[in-house]
Amino acid sequence: MRTEKPPFKSYLVLSTDPSVIFVKDYVLQTRKSLIGAMLESLRYRPVTLLIGLSWCHQNEYLIKSLTGLIERRKASLKRHRFIVLANTNDEAELLQEAGLETAVCHQNAFLDETLYYPTNQTKRYDAIYDAALAPFKRHELAGKIDSLALISYVKSDVALDDTLRIAQENRHATWLNNPLVNTSSWLSDSEINHFLNQARVGLCLSAIEGAMYASAQYLLAGLPVVTTKNKGGRDVLLDAAYTRWVEDDPDSVAAAVDELARLNIDPHAIRNATLKKISAHRKVLLDLLNKLVGDKTGNQWAAEWPAGLPNRLYSDGIPFHKSLISLYFKSRRAPWAE
Repeated sequence: MRTEKPPFKSYLVLSTDPSVIFVKDYVLQTRKSLIGAMLESLRYRPVTLLIGLSWCHQNEYLIKSLTGLIERRKASLKRHRFIVLANTNDEAELLQEAGLETAVCHQNAFLDETLYYPTNQTKRYDAIYDAALAPFKRHELAGKIDSLALISYVKSDVALDDTLRIAQENRHATWLNNPLVNTSSWLSDSEINHFLNQARVGLCLSAIEGAMYASAQYLLAGLPVVTTKNKGGRDVLLDAAYTRWVEDDPDSVAAAVDELARLNIDPHAIRNATLKKISAHRKVLLDLLNKLVGDKTGNQWAAEWPAGLPNRLYSDGIPFHKSLISLYFKSRRAPWAE
């Protein structure tokens, strides 16, 4: 089966002197990863870790788990500083109450907007849903949409029976890739943007998850969005002008899709409004980085969002050894900027 991408690239060296590394929370959960080994090798050096959250943490159990994880890492990484990047104000308040250093900086601001944009393609589908074949994505809520397109993948932590059931229940949809075929290939960003632009509306149907990268990809491609009420942070970039919040039933979802499709909202207006919201969160990260770098060097990290930053702040395409060497020898520039 075609499964999710491995998490090995879910980090990025943002600065080498002083050392600042962005890393997703799940990468910190095992010391046996390459990143875990890298951090251990740097345990006697000051390093700031900016931790991106992969799931909603408006939950006492998850807050406690994250706090425990960071405390365990601090025990051996005594010179490391841990700053959690929350996706919502509510999430940040809970993290701060637990004693974690926190900044409100939405993960979808880290998308490369040059990869997703409106094109003049013929609309072939009423709606598109880019989502894993997992129960929490609630594909069944799209069951009454006449013309539905799906982009999907298989999650390693989802039971096979659930995966096959969801696929079977959605056999009426147009599958833009086949996640059940034994291949490691993934749709490229250009292919995803191509398919998004063939749809009239993007779907977000989970009740709880993380901030959902796909929700912002829809918006940057100029698609209005139908979403259920949810926790996790995707609402931060949504707006009533191009979004409909619906009840958890297929009729409500289908009716909202029909409404937004008929409105024919200017895709560039959706994209531009989204970029303004993204800009505010990027400024949070820039200000934080400038403070971290300035504390030691007095120099500004960047006046504006650097065009060379990788999509999602993931180190895809950057060899691990380059990141490691840049930290050890404090190269003038991080590998992504070379």
